[in-house]
Amino acid sequence: MSDSGSRGPAPTPAAIARVIDHTLLRPDATREDIERLCREAVECGFAAVCVNPTWIPYCALMLAVAVPASIRRY
Repeated sequence: MSDSGSRGPAPTPAAIARVIDHTLLRPDATREDIERLCREAVECGFAAVCVNPTWIPYCALMLAVAVPASIRRY
């Protein structure tokens, strides 16, 4: 039996990005590392950022400023 065509079209890079959680859990992460993580998440259209709890307020602020309200998912 052939499997050709039974999976539908391949997902686009943008569709894949929307299901990725961009993660930085290193305990020695710097503010610059966190800023880069958030910037990359916005630029690539990732679904979320995962960080240590101490960075959550900072990330929330960065992402609230960077992500238009029309596409926020929380």
